[in-house]
Amino acid sequence: MWKDSFDGDTINEQWVTAVSKAGARPSADWKVENGVLTGRWPTFGQQHLLIEYPSPEYTVQVRCRINEIVQQSNDNGVGIIFHSSGPGRTNASQGAIDFYGFGIGPTPGPGGAAIWYVGNGNWGSITDSGLESPVDISVWYTLKLVVKGNSFQGYVDDKLVCDAQDDRFTGNYVGPYMSLYMDASFDEFVVTDQVDDLSASAVDAHEKLSATWGHIKTGR
Repeated sequence: MWKDSFDGDTINEQWVTAVSKAGARPSADWKVENGVLTGRWPTFGQQHLLIEYPSPEYTVQVRCRINEIVQQSNDNGVGIIFHSSGPGRTNASQGAIDFYGFGIGPTPGPGGAAIWYVGNGNWGSITDSGLESPVDISVWYTLKLVVKGNSFQGYVDDKLVCDAQDDRFTGNYVGPYMSLYMDASFDEFVVTDQVDDLSASAVDAHEKLSATWGHIKTGR
């Protein structure tokens, strides 16, 4: 079990970086400020923060917020990377990581949720779903992803919105996701072996000690 509340002044060194496009320069601006992780993509390449979690079944939960959309795109969104190949396990021909993503975005229309994949530098859709309410800028959403091998269930604010199966990837890395041309924030990133109830004990990213995840920061 693993948790990062981003309470320090710097990004925890347990996070590692990897790019999802061949030849991309790792220059995304990630930083911890005011108790949250913030990131802003440049107009080239994509750099992701990842943490290794070698378990075939797990639940990931994170609070996320779109702060600004620098350039409109149908791909605008925030969410979770999972089953990623991670750094050092790149595709030989493309030099890019493989991963699945679950996230939400404001376009098109009122916005929606989706599970997708990036393999060999190429993107593909697995499933998507509309949301009852628009995805708003500057609003915090809680995303939860339950992974049971090749079965994935995605929740937005505790409501099931995506249910899919796929067996392309089995990587051990997870992390926050943010698309190109955006400014976004993340908080309370938690990974646990429990696939039914996330409100359980977790290991703090900074101390690596058993702790109860009962305090969620509010007011941001």
